[in-house]
Amino acid sequence: MAHHGIVTEAGEPAKAFGRVEFVMRDGPVTLSQIVQDNQGNFKAVIAEGTVESNPVETFGAYGWVRIPGFQGFCKNVLLRHFNHHMAISRSKVGNVLWEAFGNYLGFDRVFAPGNQSGSWSPDLPFRAD
Repeated sequence: MAHHGIVTEAGEPAKAFGRVEFVMRDGPVTLSQIVQDNQGNFKAVIAEGTVESNPVETFGAYGWVRIPGFQGFCKNVLLRHFNHHMAISRSKVGNVLWEAFGNYLGFDRVFAPGNQSGSWSPDLPFRAD
């Protein structure tokens, strides 16, 4: 295991223990994130996609994910106060998360590509393949 992941001022990798390096395998993924606002309300963003191989000159842990409806996903992430770090599941479980976050946990807002209103509904947002 390599120990770089922090970059020096010259742009070269520096030694940093506790970091890992890998490239994600191709295949299906679900991305999600939960945040809480100042009033204590929870909201979640969910997206399904596919990891694809792409040549890149970099280091660290990374993967390229193709997300249908990417414009809507970016809008929900950036304009609705989510940061760019996401939890990743190595399968398509967006509808399961949608149901759990909105119906069972009662989150006020759950966002997915194509769900621009932001309110949870019993209609599942992701197609079953």
